[in-house]
Amino acid sequence: MEPTPAVKMLNIVKRFPGVLANDHINFEAAPGEIHALLGENGAGKTTLMNILYGIYQADEGEIYINGRRVYIRSPKDAISLGIGMVHQHFHLIPTHTVGENIVLGLKGNFFFPLEKARKSIEKMLEQYGLKLDLDAYVWQISAGEKQRVEIAKALYRNARILILDEPTTMLTPGETQELFQALKRMAGEGKTIIFITHKLREVMEVSDRVTVLRRGKVVGTARTSEVTIPQLAEMMVGEQTICDITLSPKEKGKVVLEVQDLCAMNDKGLPALKNVSFSIREGEILGIAGVAGNGQRELVEVLTGLRRASSGQVFLDGKDITNLSPREIADLGVAHVPEERISLGLA
Repeated sequence: MEPTPAVKMLNIVKRFPGVLANDHINFEAAPGEIHALLGENGAGKTTLMNILYGIYQADEGEIYINGRRVYIRSPKDAISLGIGMVHQHFHLIPTHTVGENIVLGLKGNFFFPLEKARKSIEKMLEQYGLKLDLDAYVWQISAGEKQRVEIAKALYRNARILILDEPTTMLTPGETQELFQALKRMAGEGKTIIFITHKLREVMEVSDRVTVLRRGKVVGTARTSEVTIPQLAEMMVGEQTICDITLSPKEKGKVVLEVQDLCAMNDKGLPALKNVSFSIREGEILGIAGVAGNGQRELVEVLTGLRRASSGQVFLDGKDITNLSPREIADLGVAHVPEERISLGLA
């Protein structure tokens, strides 16, 4: 006899003006399972999970949690049922610390609940391998660390069903692997993980089962070990996809950007960049790698005028642009797509 599903959604329908976002969707996720919800942008994945979390209410359909029919009218109802959700765009208060964000809104002392909760939070973070400085302010930490804060918030509220909406969008490869290890630990303890994504390789790497949505409908559900990437791609888009790109060698052009012995401080007043030097030529793509907190963000901010260099120089086409303003640097043809596109990129 199969175990009772942790989540069961039957014939879920959600309409918006002119759009049928969810068209009689059936979806199940089991205890101890990482279940990928796969589909192109606009397929209805996030809408379906927003219904499960109580942000939207379904126009038709039923929801069962651990075999019991429930009515989820708000995120408060969802949290009380053991459902947590980490949204693609984080819902944190930048001027509060990591620890304060984790406990904010819980019952008890509203203003200073952190000290009472610190030991249990630290134990929980260690249990799942989530590395966080509880005393750091949210505005000081990276996007990957902010995501860990959101996960910690949900777990600290005893979430047994955890929904993650496009969780790797702003993560480095190293941070992605750390996230996957934490998710596998959670699933190993019996938690249900629902992983919204459109990245096929990540589905194959971390999920136990996958449900594919296309244009608001379920195309199919399968064990991940029994499908291939081309099969999933065809389910997503409705036709076979062929991608065969051959790149020919290119002649190296002149040096466009040159960085010499660059030093800068981080938001805590500690050295973030220590004598960094590199150059990039026309037609090149230069990768900057490293886990969160190793200076990548500070480097980009110095190059784009958002942070002052304490020493060293930056040259663009031979012109010294060190510590020019963001406007002056942008006027010289330097563009910046930040890791947090909504909060920083669309001001």
